[in-house]
Amino acid sequence: MNTKQIALFGMVSALAALSAAADGFSASAGYAWRSRVRTKFERSATPPGGAYDNGSLAGNQNWTYAGAYENTRYADQNYTPAEPIYSMGLVRSEGVVDASDDSGAHGLNLSAAYGLWSTAAFELALQGRFAGFWDIENAAAAAGVTYTDYYSFGPLPVDPTADEARFEERVQNASAPHRVRLRADLYQIGLGPKATWHALSWLDVYAGADVLLNIAHASFSTDAGSSSDTDCLIGFGGNMGVVGRITKNVGIYGQIGYEWIDDSDMSAGGYRAETDYSSLVLSAGVQFRF
Repeated sequence: MNTKQIALFGMVSALAALSAAADGFSASAGYAWRSRVRTKFERSATPPGGAYDNGSLAGNQNWTYAGAYENTRYADQNYTPAEPIYSMGLVRSEGVVDASDDSGAHGLNLSAAYGLWSTAAFELALQGRFAGFWDIENAAAAAGVTYTDYYSFGPLPVDPTADEARFEERVQNASAPHRVRLRADLYQIGLGPKATWHALSWLDVYAGADVLLNIAHASFSTDAGSSSDTDCLIGFGGNMGVVGRITKNVGIYGQIGYEWIDDSDMSAGGYRAETDYSSLVLSAGVQFRF
């Protein structure tokens, strides 16, 4: 069995076990849809060389030494031909491009509620919920823009942190876009109170809230590398819905809710992916009362 089949089997087994053990029990199963899963992709260009953060070019902590000294790139009348001018390039990030992508997610929602207190019109229950969303995929093309600023110095040896330097020119570096993609499965376990109003003999109106434990298994790939990870994320949810009774024990439900879930972070190939699973969630299916 693959991961999805094992997760589905576990959720259905747990629901069946609760059903067999409880009186005053209701259970539901249905389709669920997340309105949005958003992934933000970021690339921070990291030029070669060591850090350069002070001296005659101080004021910008992002300067980075770009390479070896370049011989006689710029002419200067203050130096004789016997003492050629040397220059060095300092690379910095400029307007690093952020890319993001949104997608909906389809899944399954199972819940089980046990009545704690009730009257003819109202009922308070403790509800456990199990949900799974599979094959979530976000992708984008992202690229960072960098510039090389060239400064000229006197004859060797030069000390760029102390010697006088003169700005000569700025060159924009070519940066080809990278394709980035994140695929994820999200599993949820929730527990919280549920209040039901028996509005009519055939209609129930309910509202609930729960604390969520979310398990997100994701793989992140770029042109330069890939990684995979499983995160446990805390969340909170609230929902409300209606149940139309077909018989005393069977009904059709419709539900709307919102879930806040902590963000998940991954890195690969010089890129960072931050995924926000928080979204509106719709669900519809069948409810059974025992």
